[in-house]
Amino acid sequence: MTIRLSDIRLLEQTRYPAPTKLASDKPPIIPTAPQVTGAQGLIRIQWATVDGVEGYDIAIMTTPNLANPDVNIQRVMGEKSREFVYSTGNVAITRYFSVRTFLSGYFSDWCPPVSGTSVVFGTTESDPPSPPVNPPSGGERPPSGGGHYNTL
Repeated sequence: MTIRLSDIRLLEQTRYPAPTKLASDKPPIIPTAPQVTGAQGLIRIQWATVDGVEGYDIAIMTTPNLANPDVNIQRVMGEKSREFVYSTGNVAITRYFSVRTFLSGYFSDWCPPVSGTSVVFGTTESDPPSPPVNPPSGGERPPSGGGHYNTL
C-alpha cells in the first residue's frame, strides 16, 4: 500500500491543528523604571522586575552608546533580581547603564540608558586599631586545641 503526499499533508494538519507560538513571536518585556544611585565607592542600578524571564543583562558604558557597550555586559540570573552594584573604588566616575531581559536565548530591547556618578570617600582610611591583647613572646609556645602541648 502506498501513501500519497496529500494524505501525509492531511495527517500533519490533523496532528497539529492549533499552531503554537514560538518564544520569538513574543520577546521578553523591557525592564522599566531603571534608577541609578551613586554612593561611596560604588554605583547601584535598580529596576522593576519582570515575571517569567530567566534573568537580566546590564550594559555598563562610559558613553550612552548602546550599539557598542565599552566597559562590560554583566549578567544577573533570576526573575526576582532587581539590582546590580558596580564597584568603583575611591574615585568619582560616571557610568551609563542599560538593562534588558532574556528568556531561552531571546532578548528584549535595552531600556533607555541612565547614568550615575560614584562618590569619593571623605578622608583616607586610618590604620587598623591595635589588637586587644599583646602578641605572644618568642619563647612562648603556641596554644593547641586539646588543652595540652604537643611534644615532638
